[in-house]
Amino acid sequence: MNNAKPAPDIEKDHTSFTDTSENKTDNNSSISISDLLKDGAKQSLKAIRLFSLVLLLFGFSNLVLFIIDIYKYYNSIVELSSLWLFLAVLVGIIFTAIGLLFTYKYLIINTIDIAYKYLRPFFQKVCIKIIDIVVSKSNKVTGKDLHKTLNVGGIMLEVYGKKLPKYFQKALIFVLRKIPFGDFLIAMQNDLAQNNDNNSLSQILYNHLDKYITGNILGSESMKWIYWLYPVNIVVQVLIYIYMS
Repeated sequence: MNNAKPAPDIEKDHTSFTDTSENKTDNNSSISISDLLKDGAKQSLKAIRLFSLVLLLFGFSNLVLFIIDIYKYYNSIVELSSLWLFLAVLVGIIFTAIGLLFTYKYLIINTIDIAYKYLRPFFQKVCIKIIDIVVSKSNKVTGKDLHKTLNVGGIMLEVYGKKLPKYFQKALIFVLRKIPFGDFLIAMQNDLAQNNDNNSLSQILYNHLDKYITGNILGSESMKWIYWLYPVNIVVQVLIYIYMS
C-alpha cells in the first residue's frame, strides 16, 4: 500500500540548485556521513533481526512439520510415497525463500526511507547528469539508455567524497531502476524544447523525481505480508500431511 506524502508542485517549484562541486560546503554542512553511517548501522541490526525472525518462523515451523511427516511416513500401516516428503521439503524451501525475498524488499525501501534526507544531493546530482546526457544527445535518449549511462559509484564520489556502504549502494540502485525517467522526460518535452538552461531543467526533473519517490516508493513496502504468507504456508503443509495417506 502506498503512503503518499505531499510533494512540491512540479510546475511552480523552480528553485534552482547548482552542481555539487559549487555547493560542496552546503552539502557538507547539511549532510553528515557519520550520521548516515550510524543510521546504516542501526539498519544493519534491524536487517539481522528481521532475517533471523523470518528464518526462525518459517524455517523452524517447516522443519517441525517435516519431522511430523517423516514420523507418519515411517509409522504408517500402508506404504506411502516418498514424493510427499519431497513435496513437504520443497514447499518449506519455497515459502522460506519468499519470506526472505519480501523481507529484503522491505529493508531496501525502508533503508531509502530512513536515509532519504541524506540522499537528496545524490538524486539532485543524478538529475544534473541526466539533463547533461539528454541535451548532449539532442533529446534522443530513452530511460533504459539513462540507466546504462549513469555511473552511480562515480556520482557518490562526487557528492560525498567517498562511496557509501554497500547496502546503501544497493538500495540506491534498486530505487533508480524503479524511477520512470523516460516518462519524466516525455512530460518535460516543452521545457526541453524551450529552455536551454540546464540548471532549471535539472530542477524540474528533480521535482518529478522527488514527487515520485515520496509518493510511490517510500512507505510502499511493509512486513504485513507475514500475516497471510505464514498461515498459507502452514495450511499447505497440513494438507500435505493429510493427503499423504
